[in-house]
Formats: sequence, structure tokens, C-alpha cells
Amino acid sequence: MDIVTRKQKNMASTIPLGNQALEIITELMLFKENEYLLPTYRTTMAKTGHVSDSYLNKPIKEIVYPLMADVPPFTIHDLRRTMRTHLGKMGVDRFVAERCLNHKIAGMEGVYDAGDYLPERRVALNKWADFLIACEARADS
Repeated sequence: MDIVTRKQKNMASTIPLGNQALEIITELMLFKENEYLLPTYRTTMAKTGHVSDSYLNKPIKEIVYPLMADVPPFTIHDLRRTMRTHLGKMGVDRFVAERCLNHKIAGMEGVYDAGDYLPERRVALNKWADFLIACEARADS
């Protein structure tokens, strides 16, 4: 299954999800207050077409920080950087890793290569999910 998100008006991003992510999303959907998994309550979404970083950083500050007092403060972009770094260490092709973050590829390569690489991205994101699950298991033991 894939999730299609609207990033900007008339543009969509497709994110290939593995079973691990789908299980979490299915559980989270039980607690949602409307049709969106991550709704915005501010006007920034109406202006930009997507949930802003500041909106996503708010629950980190209010919920995560108190639960993880020994972890230095971080933002959504820190999580993206961590994922990108580990995908490289896991041997994921740099092009696929960049596409996992929905980054456009620079230069002529990005102009001429219009592939979405969904199968490769799905494999990479499953590797990432397996890594996170292993980290969680180590933390619980």
C-alpha cells in the first residue's frame, strides 16, 4: 500500500509503505479526530498545501521531550537526517535514499530520470523500519 500526500497544489508525493508502517498507521487511525492522520489546526496548511515543520515539531516538544528527558532536543529535520544517514550506512543507493525523503535529484540526472523508484524505495523503507524495530527491541531489553 502507498500513501499519497498532497505537498503543493496540483502536486502529490507517493510514499511506499511497508507492513510495519501500515500497522502503526492503522493503530493511530483509531484515535484520529477527523479524516486526516496528521490534521492541521492552523491556516498554514491552507496556504502551503502541507503540514508545516513547526506544526510537527510542536508534539515533539510537548509529548516526546517529557518522555525522553535524557535525549537532547531535536526537530523533524533531525529525524530526516538520521534516516538518510542510516540508509546510506545500510547500503541503500544514494539516489533511492534521496527519493525516500522526496528530494528532487539535482542536475541533469534529475531532469532525465523521471522514475519514481517505488519498489526500491519500499525495500529501503522496510530496511529502515526493521532497523527501528531492532533499536526498540534493544531498548526494551
